[in-house]
Amino acid sequence: MFRNILVATGPSPWSSNAVDTAIRLAAHLRVELVIVHILEDDPQFQLHGSVASDPQLRAEMEATGQHVVTQAALHLIGIALEN
Repeated sequence: MFRNILVATGPSPWSSNAVDTAIRLAAHLRVELVIVHILEDDPQFQLHGSVASDPQLRAEMEATGQHVVTQAALHLIGIALEN
């Protein structure tokens, strides 16, 4: 069936649900999970009003992405320990 699952996160409200679902699916299928946090630098693809080129905003976005990935890893470790 599947050997890998790729889930992308970003600034949308659906990201954490997507990550949680991917974690549960990966644990159930016992496959590798790859989590990618997206930071878009190209102005034509940025959210309206977003200024990712601003160093402070970019640092906050990177920190948020790191937090999402860390929380996902901890969640996946917890599931693995239960099994």
